[in-house]
Amino acid sequence: MERYTIQTHTDIESSGKVCGMETSHFIPILCALVFSIIWFFILSMSPGTQGVSVIIRVLLGFLPLVLSIGYVAIFFIGRPPHFQEDFFENIFIGSDFNISKLKKGKNPLMEAD
Repeated sequence: MERYTIQTHTDIESSGKVCGMETSHFIPILCALVFSIIWFFILSMSPGTQGVSVIIRVLLGFLPLVLSIGYVAIFFIGRPPHFQEDFFENIFIGSDFNISKLKKGKNPLMEAD
């Protein structure tokens, strides 16, 4: 009887793919889709929005999904790791490492005679 080995790539660093995206990128989009559908039905059934056009209700209902897809597309797909953190750190704090910004003083060991 022979033993067969199947490589499953269950390493900590590996991530699965769903619809061509990594699982960590797909889950927020899936949650936003569910939330958008619920939000659309809430907008459709509430008495205050009965006079509003159906197109406006659809646009408002699926706004969370569009924002989630845009967020994932801008900050995660095709970007290096930790791009999002570096981007927001640069905007809000403005402290990115740059060697040219360092103050260059004289070397005390290389004093001129």
